[in-house]
Amino acid sequence: MKKFKLTAFHVGNSLNLSSIERKNREHPLLRRERNLLLFQLSASKFVGVFSYGVVAILGAESEAETARLVAAFGDEMDSQMLEPEEYEVIVDETATETVDFESIHLKDLDPEKILLSFLAASQSVVIDYHENLVDQALVKFEKVHRNLAERGKLVMTSRQAMKAIGLGGNTVSSIIGKLALLDKPDITWEEESAERLHAALRRQFELDNRFSALQFKISFLQDSSKTMLEVLQDRKSAMLEVIIIVLIAMEFLFFLYAELV
Repeated sequence: MKKFKLTAFHVGNSLNLSSIERKNREHPLLRRERNLLLFQLSASKFVGVFSYGVVAILGAESEAETARLVAAFGDEMDSQMLEPEEYEVIVDETATETVDFESIHLKDLDPEKILLSFLAASQSVVIDYHENLVDQALVKFEKVHRNLAERGKLVMTSRQAMKAIGLGGNTVSSIIGKLALLDKPDITWEEESAERLHAALRRQFELDNRFSALQFKISFLQDSSKTMLEVLQDRKSAMLEVIIIVLIAMEFLFFLYAELV
């Protein structure tokens, strides 16, 4: 039985796979797809690079080596990088392949199994990233709602409301599109064991439940933003009406003054 550490880092909003492939030509490239690269550095060391900004590493022997690999395979670094997703991979050819709370149990380091593990970990860390963005937006809206409830005043601009609506739409399209979160990898259609591992990983990382929870937050954020935007537009329309009335009144007064003089 051997144990290896799997770590997935969100290093930026996107990664240029072609550039990363060119920079790391000395390492065998096992798989290249539209949104991922899978490198094998040694018999027990793999690196997965995902276009949506994640670098996943299996088998690094120290934190220094992990940092070096992240720098080598990530062509940009997020200055506010979140905590990485970490899991232990236990390889035992006599064991049943399962996924539990802290570890992934495999019979061998088959590249397809490593890829499925990387995929689940990378999707998990990106959901964390988007959830963090949405939570920050919700904190701002909480202040707006509280001010509206306590003072009856809406302290928000149309630009802020539009940005919140855009954040929600961009988050959903990113998760469904770039992450292909709702799609099953091709290997799962070909091998029953791969399908079982994929399903177990999704359950353990709670990808579907977390995505549903994130969708709920986004729906609330977008609905609140649209309501605020409508209020702001009504306020703007009312202000324009007042200005028009004032201008008409001023024109009438000028007319009277001209007639009287």
